[in-house]
Amino acid sequence: MDAAGDVYAVGTANLTTTTKGKSTTQSYWTVREQIAGQSGFTTVDSVANGGTPNGVTVIGSGANAGIYVAGQAQKVSGGQEDWVVRKSGNGGSTWSTVDDFEYGSGLHSEAEAVTADPAGNLYVVGWGVKAISGSTDTYDWLVRKSADGGATWTINDDYHVSSNYAEAYAAGVDLAGNEYVVGQAEESSIWHSIVRTNTGGAWTTVDDFQLAAGKTSIGRAFTVDSSGNLYDGGDAVDGSNTAHWIIRSASGPATASSAASVSSEAAVFFSTLITSPIEQTDVVHHRKRHG
Repeated sequence: MDAAGDVYAVGTANLTTTTKGKSTTQSYWTVREQIAGQSGFTTVDSVANGGTPNGVTVIGSGANAGIYVAGQAQKVSGGQEDWVVRKSGNGGSTWSTVDDFEYGSGLHSEAEAVTADPAGNLYVVGWGVKAISGSTDTYDWLVRKSADGGATWTINDDYHVSSNYAEAYAAGVDLAGNEYVVGQAEESSIWHSIVRTNTGGAWTTVDDFQLAAGKTSIGRAFTVDSSGNLYDGGDAVDGSNTAHWIIRSASGPATASSAASVSSEAAVFFSTLITSPIEQTDVVHHRKRHG
């Protein structure tokens, strides 16, 4: 949502057309907008075979003002999918691609979320396949940053642990303007839920979570409430191989001038586990997809 109350939603839409009895289906990268006070959405960006948008943010004013959408799009040749960011600087009337990233030809990358700090710096998070010495590939957790409205980009964080797999899925900003990124990293063939932040000027891991030792946990979402509390949502497997919906919380700065702290849990959520069955469909999704 922007400052005026306009709402933006991103995803894909399929269109099937039939010509001379033959049906063809195309997938469209799609951005839809609901103007404040109106009851419905209209499509403001639609790109045939344009890939999948995963996240959207709006910078309302200043030199970097615009709507930014991050996702992945498949190259015409080569077959790999690239990390892509598209921007509109005029409320969705026109769009342009401001970042198209891969570590090398044929190497898959995907942007999962985009956010901005109070200074107008953009942060896009996701992952990218990175060839090491031409033989071993790693799946690196990536944060790309732009301080000039998407004109130029740098890799702000490139992270993986002892294994070759780490992927970032969500991002947000605390009340002091610090960035937080949530995702997963593999250690000893087991996924850990990870939270990293640039508090203090350098990226560090502030949460490395498993519900049970040796069992998969994945961070998928992040938000901050009006009191500054931080929330990380995801899923995790317990010692009996039951999947749980998990929300973790920590104290953050209550104002822009207060000191950031991520050492204690906020008291908003009970610690009792949700024990009803949850269908777990995504824990091995990325390993399967990426080989």
